[in-house]
Amino acid sequence: MEPYLSPTRHLPQLPPEERIGDLERSQVCDQLSAAFATGQLDQVELEDRLARAVAARTRREVLLLTSDLGAARPTRSTAAQLETAGTSRQAWSGTDVLAVILLAGSALSIAVIMFGVAMVSPLYFFFAVLGGSLAFVAGVSTTQLVNRSIRRTREAIRAGG
Repeated sequence: MEPYLSPTRHLPQLPPEERIGDLERSQVCDQLSAAFATGQLDQVELEDRLARAVAARTRREVLLLTSDLGAARPTRSTAAQLETAGTSRQAWSGTDVLAVILLAGSALSIAVIMFGVAMVSPLYFFFAVLGGSLAFVAGVSTTQLVNRSIRRTREAIRAGG
């Protein structure tokens, strides 16, 4: 599916201080998303401009958000990137960093607890390792299913509007 190429094309017909509605804001968001997909914007710029587009009230405000962007015409490689958007590299969010810190802290805590259990009884140690492994597999599986659900929802939104 090719991204919307020039959603603000009808906006120049309006006076600069003319108020815009949700349709125009949505079209500008589509243009910004297409610019991101073609590499004209990075993740931080996209998020900033999308927030400003949603809050925009006049034609002038949205034109300022898109004035430095050409028509976002995808190349053949960009079209392939759009189809495999899940494999593209993205910047780490604060939540991602927090998750890594919590994971490292949890691993360290588990190592200390396991060492203590091993000192008490090898049988307890065996069952602790078994239980921990099962919990790890369950956590990874749950994370994969949640991420799959999020990806499918995003794809459905992009496809269906």
